[in-house]
Amino acid sequence: MIVFRPMRASEFAKYLRYFIPDYEAEISTNYGLNDTAAFV
Repeated sequence: MIVFRPMRASEFAKYLRYFIPDYEAEISTNYGLNDTAAFV
C-alpha cells in the first residue's frame, strides 16, 4: 500500500531546484520559446 505524507521543507527545496529548470526546458522546447520567455 502507498502512503502519502507532506514533503519536508528540504525535500521541497530539492524538488523546486529540479522542477523549475526542467519545466522551463519543456516549455522552451515544446513552444519554441527562448529560456527567458519560458521562465516567465
